[in-house]
Amino acid sequence: MRTLAKGVLVTGVVAGLAWSSASQAGCTPAQVSGTWEIAFSDGNSCRVKLRSNGNVDTGKSVCFDPDRGSSGLDSGRIKVAGDCFAEGEIVVGGFAIELPVQFSQDRGTAAGRFRVEAAGTKGSVTMIRVP
Repeated sequence: MRTLAKGVLVTGVVAGLAWSSASQAGCTPAQVSGTWEIAFSDGNSCRVKLRSNGNVDTGKSVCFDPDRGSSGLDSGRIKVAGDCFAEGEIVVGGFAIELPVQFSQDRGTAAGRFRVEAAGTKGSVTMIRVP
């Protein structure tokens, strides 16, 4: 009887782990493509259009600095790993902004840090996918 109970318990644990890993499927650049509102803890914000290859569509993206107004993006790219962690960089006015972020399981939000090495600024960042 104990052997049967152990077998049922092991089967239940294995099934639970398989279901859990299936529900936490990885991310690809295509899965996080679309338009994102990005809010920086220093008060700046951006609306960024990510293409399915991870590149930023600079013609459809803009950033806003409360002290300087709106600026277009020079370039940008987000490299997404299978665990939904991303290393991104956008360039605005010649300044590179590093964006290491973690996307949510539903790929509708992301959060992490930002750093502008040239200016010596850093802080937190939140991203929300918008229609």
